[in-house]
Amino acid sequence: MIKKIDNIFKLDSKNTSYIIRISKYGHILNDYYGAKIIDDEDFLFSKEKYSTPSGTAVSYTLEDPTYVLDLLSSELSSIGKGDYKEPSLIIDNGQDFILDLVYVDYKINDTFTSLNTLPSMHGKLQE
Repeated sequence: MIKKIDNIFKLDSKNTSYIIRISKYGHILNDYYGAKIIDDEDFLFSKEKYSTPSGTAVSYTLEDPTYVLDLLSSELSSIGKGDYKEPSLIIDNGQDFILDLVYVDYKINDTFTSLNTLPSMHGKLQE
């Protein structure tokens, strides 16, 4: 089951929960994967945890020196914007390799889409 609560997506399987948060600047963050979380709590653990600038780290924006991509658990890491973790994706745009992917929108379907070449969901939809 998938639930959206404010800027958080909670995906539940039979035994696990996966929590993805959209940061204040639109980055997709992997906040939790593990044992199933039964309650839809306020997810306080899922907020940015840094309130002061981080030494020599590169801030994502001048308006917020505490927002540092290198300190966040990005769902997708890329190079060129201050995220120094191993990149998940490298694209050469002809000038540089800077890629700043941010969340735009979502849609939760109530039906399954079968994929011919990839694993896909099966079974009955549960509310």
